[in-house]
Amino acid sequence: DEAPLVSILMPCYNHEAYIISALESVASSDYKLIEFIFIDDASTDNSFNLASKWFEENMSRFARTVCIQHEKNQGVCATLNELYAFSRGEYLCYAGSDDLVLKNAISKQVSFALSRGVDFVFSDCLLIDESGKLISNSALQYFGKNSQKLIRKACLTADIIISWEVPWNKLFMKSALVERIGYFNESLCFEDRDFIIRVLLNGSFEFMSDATTAYRIRLK
Repeated sequence: DEAPLVSILMPCYNHEAYIISALESVASSDYKLIEFIFIDDASTDNSFNLASKWFEENMSRFARTVCIQHEKNQGVCATLNELYAFSRGEYLCYAGSDDLVLKNAISKQVSFALSRGVDFVFSDCLLIDESGKLISNSALQYFGKNSQKLIRKACLTADIIISWEVPWNKLFMKSALVERIGYFNESLCFEDRDFIIRVLLNGSFEFMSDATTAYRIRLK
């Protein structure tokens, strides 16, 4: 069977120190059928120039690429919605421009979503510091959570609502889910929790205990 197209959606703002590592992590994925959509939200540093050159050199790796820059900063929610508007994939993975996508993450999430018949996959993540040094192999363990309990949907839902932590802000889903539950609310300063509550209300989700990203903890 033909593998589904996955859209990697990456917003960026002033991440010149991390952007090449983030882009390379996507290119290194063992999942082949990827389109890569990148929007720089009017960075004031060299992020877009670095990304633009990288996309020119790595375009052949992907089924399709988009790399654009806003003239004026529009905020993360508006940028995420625009990323979605450009996408054509059956599955979406929103990736931070200062984080890393792990090599086998996309293939694992696609396989898990298909086998479980769910629209949204929650997963664990690694924690790294500003230099990329590993802090923890599991954000959930780092924050004192029990992965086995989170397999139960009621426990997972309660933990997300009551004890909001990384990695609940990591987004992997079927594209059709966005049309069903609505876009990111552009009146909000922070996009993730409001959107995830709507994912929970929709009900088609499960937790996969594998780590899929390396989340960078930065002091500023």
